[in-house]
Amino acid sequence: MKLTDSSGASVEFTDDLEWVDELSYTPVAQSYETSVMGSLLVQEGMLTAGRPVTLVGGGDVWVDYKTVKALREMLTKTGLKLTLVSGDVISVKFRHQDTPIEAMPIQRRRSYDDTAKFTLTLRFMEL
Repeated sequence: MKLTDSSGASVEFTDDLEWVDELSYTPVAQSYETSVMGSLLVQEGMLTAGRPVTLVGGGDVWVDYKTVKALREMLTKTGLKLTLVSGDVISVKFRHQDTPIEAMPIQRRRSYDDTAKFTLTLRFMEL
């Protein structure tokens, strides 16, 4: 997979991350309430953006520290494009409210060199 910003700078990372919420998303927003007369009032609308894209590696998919640092540098970039394993390219933005990058070291140390291995979770929203 690859994340590219509006300037053309990109970070490539493992294709083994799984898009865990790909099939659980619904493009319909819905709210409902009961009226004073007891009937149900339902409002629905189609969402045009905001689909969550959560990429999870789990315990057996690792990336190096150099990749984690490069992804963290993308946190403030705009115009992000995510190239998926399928070859599809989608416009995304980090979900800052949900901890956008979660990286845990495989082996804890006081400091890490660029080859240290980490598990990785990335949280985006599709625009």
